[in-house]
Amino acid sequence: MGIAAPIGDYCAEHLAAREHKFATYPNQERNHAYHLDATLYAKYLREFSAKHGVTRVEGKIADVRLRDDNGFIESLVLESGAILAGDLFVDCTGFSGLLIEKALHTGYEDWSHWLPCDRAIAVQTESTGEFLPYTRSIAHESGWQWRIPLQTRTGNGLVFCSRYWSDEEAIATLTANLEGEMLTKPRVIAFRTGSRRKHWNKNCVAIGLSAGFIEPLESTSIHLIQRSIIRLMQLFPAGAVHQSDIDEFNEQTRQEMENIRDFIVLHYHVTERADSKFWRYCRSMTVPESLAHRLQHFRETGRIYKYGPDLFSESSWVQVMLGQGLMPESYHPIVDLMTDAELNSFLERIRLQVKQSVDELPYHKEFVKSYCPSQASTAMEKTEQFAADFSVNALAKPMLYQIGNSKTPIIVIDDFARDQARSIRAAATNTRFTQDEVNLYPGIRAPLPVDYINSVVALIGKKIQEVYGIPADMQLKVTQACYSLVTQPSSTLGLLQRIPHFDKPNTYSFAVLHYLAEGKHGGTGFFRHIPTQLERVSEADKDRYFSIANDFIRRFGEPEKMYIGKDDHNYDLYHHIDYLTNRLAIYPGNLLHSGLISPQQDISSDLTAGRLTANIFIDFE
Repeated sequence: MGIAAPIGDYCAEHLAAREHKFATYPNQERNHAYHLDATLYAKYLREFSAKHGVTRVEGKIADVRLRDDNGFIESLVLESGAILAGDLFVDCTGFSGLLIEKALHTGYEDWSHWLPCDRAIAVQTESTGEFLPYTRSIAHESGWQWRIPLQTRTGNGLVFCSRYWSDEEAIATLTANLEGEMLTKPRVIAFRTGSRRKHWNKNCVAIGLSAGFIEPLESTSIHLIQRSIIRLMQLFPAGAVHQSDIDEFNEQTRQEMENIRDFIVLHYHVTERADSKFWRYCRSMTVPESLAHRLQHFRETGRIYKYGPDLFSESSWVQVMLGQGLMPESYHPIVDLMTDAELNSFLERIRLQVKQSVDELPYHKEFVKSYCPSQASTAMEKTEQFAADFSVNALAKPMLYQIGNSKTPIIVIDDFARDQARSIRAAATNTRFTQDEVNLYPGIRAPLPVDYINSVVALIGKKIQEVYGIPADMQLKVTQACYSLVTQPSSTLGLLQRIPHFDKPNTYSFAVLHYLAEGKHGGTGFFRHIPTQLERVSEADKDRYFSIANDFIRRFGEPEKMYIGKDDHNYDLYHHIDYLTNRLAIYPGNLLHSGLISPQQDISSDLTAGRLTANIFIDFE
């Protein structure tokens, strides 16, 4: 009828996320969850437990001894020979289930026919974009990717099905879709979705991964741990273990896990995708009867209900069903008792109430800074201060040069920043410089302030599209942004640091280089590979280039351990950009290039004396 707005306009959480706003207040009704640094959270819980009398004994379990009369666990034997006896045992041994399964043979209910993903890859990256108040879940050909922003880094991962992707294929997909430099190496974790047939068996309670696992699409693992702890406290045995307590614990846990399972299966099954074997399987698979009923009921009537200990509210179910394309065939007849004007007024009041409540919220970034700032983010505040009023010199004009045989354009802008000294002072207060091992940069790097990145990109994005003929419908994406300082002596350079390189073989990848340091420092050189005559390395040329370059090194040996200069028997320096303080240079990332480093002038760990630059790498997709 054209009366209703999109469903997200009637949901305060959805609208707040879109507008990057958030706050948590006592007794508020808005649903929310937390993005936590898991390592710090575990440390906090360990210290909290110790303060309240928990004795921590480290050791590896070598054996589990059972009582002869009833099969209850009597004690644990550690590899050290120590024996830990007890009346009640909590199994937190992860997927292995050393107590609940290997000792008590409880049994496992496999849900992998409904939730076929059985691998996860986790990796941490530097933060590069805006500090968002939500997790991104990104579907791929045979699984999905998560992106979770924290104050000091971003958590990333890929959940996939090994029937359709190898570990290598999944890692390649994940690393190709990361934003920012990797801080850790990709780590593959195998799992099997399902649940123990009993979560409390005899005198053993399984909590966490030992109890079962539902993949992390809705990040429910910590919730289930907390619920099991609370449930155990409520049913904690006073003396003997009673079967009625065990049965109640198991029934409540079963209902809660099955409700969550159904909600996760919903995301996969109700899909319009049919572009891969994985998604075709998910669309056509038989789902649990409990989920099939919910789907049929909603499809026929538009109704949904919350069952028992269901973590997800009616609104959550509705949002996923509608978002995945499941539209009801009818609606409640009470709607027909209202005129169009009454219905419009009713919906408009809800929408305005939601908007008003969101308008009163602070921005997410400001709330976190005041509510729970991390030590690292506090140290970064001075670094980011300069970007708040960063502005370009209005008189600065782009200069266009065409270089090499292919007449490739590069853009140079002198006197780029209005207050150049401010950016140097900001870098000097940055405490997050670390050695760059991922991209083989011969020095240290630190993330650039987000506001600075956004300001620069806003200024040069359209110019790049214009100069390089990039289609208007392609979107600019920042893949990496950092301060860079050359600190590595020539004698320590690896092979790839001694020869020209290219950033990416993509046609629409570009490097933005801002020379920050005062004084004279090495510029940037562009090289032609003599054996192949290549100046740019495209995806089609990549294999040929590496094959010939490697063969050349095998025949003539590796180049000396020195920064590449103007003379090299394998590469010809055909153009260079002179280093000039406050000069900005933009060039395609697939050009063979290298910094022209003078060890005496440029190598220094002093941010105010060395070759300090700001580097932004962007793709158009």
